[in-house]
Amino acid sequence: MLLVSKMKKITIDHICKIYGHANLAIKVDGKKVQKAELEIFESSRYFESIVKGRSYEEAPELTSRICGICSTAHQMASLKAMEHALNIEPSSQTKKLREVLHMGGIIQSHVFHLYFLALPDYLGYDSAIQMSKKHGKKLKEALLLRKIGNDIITIIGGRPVHPISCRIGGFDKLPNQDDINKLVKSLKEKRKIALKTIELMKGFLKKEFERKTEVIALRNKDHSFIDGVVSTREKEIEEDYRRYIKEYHGEPKKTTTIEGKSYRVGPLARFTINGSPVKKYDKIKLSLDSPFSSNFIRAVEILYCIDRSIEILENIKIKKEAPREKKRLKNVNEGFAAVEAPRGVLFHHYRFNRHGRVNRANIITPTAQNLRSIEDDVKVFLPHILKKKKKDVVLELEKLIRAYDPCISCSTHFLEVRWL
Repeated sequence: MLLVSKMKKITIDHICKIYGHANLAIKVDGKKVQKAELEIFESSRYFESIVKGRSYEEAPELTSRICGICSTAHQMASLKAMEHALNIEPSSQTKKLREVLHMGGIIQSHVFHLYFLALPDYLGYDSAIQMSKKHGKKLKEALLLRKIGNDIITIIGGRPVHPISCRIGGFDKLPNQDDINKLVKSLKEKRKIALKTIELMKGFLKKEFERKTEVIALRNKDHSFIDGVVSTREKEIEEDYRRYIKEYHGEPKKTTTIEGKSYRVGPLARFTINGSPVKKYDKIKLSLDSPFSSNFIRAVEILYCIDRSIEILENIKIKKEAPREKKRLKNVNEGFAAVEAPRGVLFHHYRFNRHGRVNRANIITPTAQNLRSIEDDVKVFLPHILKKKKKDVVLELEKLIRAYDPCISCSTHFLEVRWL
């Protein structure tokens, strides 16, 4: 049992089953948590420096290399920001294909998180490998479901990671109609696995912990992951994001606040602002103030991505078209865009000169935005579980952090717990 009658310092070293590496340092005095800090020990990545001095045309491909998990999200955000700067309006076909491509990335990420990172916790295993003997069928179905995400990105983007077919204003290479038709057939076949995933995650819905806080997501009517207005619960902020969101550049991590407080982005924020992407689940009983609800919402988003992709691809006839281009650059060209990555709103903001060279860039990732919220959640959650055994306290804290599905590498511009 944990002794809480005097000052305790706790460190959880090398948080497992997340993307990247981090520690959690906690200081407890009695039942009061004085400190809860995520310590990032990955080296700084200097995202913005990657594109400075380079041609604006290179930025979408370069920034997709920031993350192997969210490569489509970074590319979509960069493409949209550059098109905003150049006042380029892509064709309807380009927009529809990009939407499906991006949803392929959402499916990839959500399936892996739910089955291989989160599910072992709820079934009492340390890893998916340990699960395989008793739950091998579930994992095989998960791999089939994730494969459809890979197939979408391969067919539309040119390969399953870091797409190569996209470019500013359109596509260098378009998918052929036969491959699109095969993709639709495969999506319909995998839909039943998505339904089973929802029922599986529904079984783990319970009010484990709640903390009401602000949320930010793209507000829209059709639950698009790449279009909409950046909004809080009450107001739209869009390109004025710098007036509302304050960035803190530590070494090596980057964090943000809104009006001096933490906020959440991700599935929970999307559901809070736009409701369920699948009407059937709009009235489901779940807490919008509990990060643990995120796993169920991810399952619903997988089904939405499949259904929306089928809807788009069944009604598209691929026609050859050249990317739309800007003929002349201004002395100062500035563009901003925000998309919904699997983990939440992703901002890309660029400025480049008349020679097309990027001289200013700013990228705010979802995990960087969620870090403060995670720390605040730990401070509220920990007093409720301090009577548990130390190993159980650590597990519960890891489950809380994993509910955000953090990508630590994307926040260095997790869990080892150290009790200080």
